[in-house]
Amino acid sequence: MENGILIYFDLRKYAYIEKNKTEQEIISLLSEVHTQIKNIMKEIDAELYKIQTDTAIYLIKKETSANLPQLLKDLKKQIDSFLEKKNLPSRLHICVVKDIFFAGKIKTASSEHFNIFGPIMNKLQKFMYIIETSNDEKINEGIIFCNNAFNKSTQTEYFKEIEIKNERIYLIKM
Repeated sequence: MENGILIYFDLRKYAYIEKNKTEQEIISLLSEVHTQIKNIMKEIDAELYKIQTDTAIYLIKKETSANLPQLLKDLKKQIDSFLEKKNLPSRLHICVVKDIFFAGKIKTASSEHFNIFGPIMNKLQKFMYIIETSNDEKINEGIIFCNNAFNKSTQTEYFKEIEIKNERIYLIKM
């Protein structure tokens, strides 16, 4: 097993888009959002793990530079601005977790699927549950770094620290 970082992207208020846009408009919009995310993730050698409708998960297998919080902040502003110009209430939500993992392909008779295993996936699911069930608007609007995702001592200008359900969460100041 090795250390890694998972970055989870989610469009908030996506149901509004599905109710108010045509199928082609939805596909076009999601293609543009995922393309913008992919272009930024390439800059930090993040590998796409999964896209599912309005969400995406990227894996970083190496130590990242200290500018990752700023990079994600800029990406969020870029996507939110794009959505705002389209008069949509949706906004990009980002969650970052760090832990050990291992990865591999699961093979079936007709296909292969790349998968990520280990504590990092459990941590992502746990924090996504905490975030989804929180009524705190700061959580729902920002970029979240969970527990040890980054070195707090070198990035204090980016974070606000809060505790929800006995878990420490750091928010990037937007």
